[in-house]
Amino acid sequence: MSGSAGQQRVDARFFDNFLVPKLAEGEQRRVAEVLDTLDEAIQKTEQVIDKLKQMKQGLLHDLLTRGIDENGELRDPERHPEQFKQTGLGGISRTWEVARCEAVCREITVGIVVKPTQYYRESGIPVLRSANVREHGVVMADLKFMSPKDHSRMAKSAVRPGDLVTVRTGYPGTTAVVAPEVTEANCVDIIITRPGPTVVAEYLATWVNSDFGKGQVLSRQGGLAQQHFNVGEMKELAIALPPLAEQQRISAVLRSTSDRISSEELTVSKLRRLKLGLMEDLLTGRVRVTEILEGAAV
Repeated sequence: MSGSAGQQRVDARFFDNFLVPKLAEGEQRRVAEVLDTLDEAIQKTEQVIDKLKQMKQGLLHDLLTRGIDENGELRDPERHPEQFKQTGLGGISRTWEVARCEAVCREITVGIVVKPTQYYRESGIPVLRSANVREHGVVMADLKFMSPKDHSRMAKSAVRPGDLVTVRTGYPGTTAVVAPEVTEANCVDIIITRPGPTVVAEYLATWVNSDFGKGQVLSRQGGLAQQHFNVGEMKELAIALPPLAEQQRISAVLRSTSDRISSEELTVSKLRRLKLGLMEDLLTGRVRVTEILEGAAV
């Protein structure tokens, strides 16, 4: 291997002693067919994922404007215009309200912002940061920790299941619901929102993550990407608020779609791992393609 630090080149002599298993031409062809079949399965599954994501985006917009009735049907503004009204957020179902986030939440505060590193320990109570917040949920990886004593003293920044955590900088507005399994945690420099009895946490997170929520953040910056999202802006965020039962129906529909996407993504991951394993086995001759084909036939 030679070349500058920015560009590496393989010396031609590297291949002089490079050993390649010699497979009969027929077996080479069958190996290629097996791997091509896997490539095709991966490609088709990725296409399904893309279509599901596009469908979810369209469905999300419809659900957050038209809503879904007791029969699981989207309301139709063209056939039943009397069921809709115009608001500062656009057309929404007549039975919905427009409320500020502060009005429907018990508390909106912020995690530790003053020298948070002073609390970090090797183990103890998990400390959530922006890197742990994704739209699909809180990621309990690459965690920092604090002592139980400090956690007890910093109760204001403690988070509990059902709370919302929102990124302030980097990807401002990105919001996740703290899952039931996160029974005890604290947080650093992220917004904590504790929903009240009239709003479903999952629905509220969906709204904040949507174009309707993040669009409000961008509009205050004249259309430019905002680098910082603060508690005051979270409090002022306008929300289209359906009745509680309808919020639950909307959340259930979106959750079902997200679960299907996750299932397909898991399938792609498994297929890719299978392909890598087969490439190593088949191209080294450790496993013969006839064994794979016979196993598939069984």
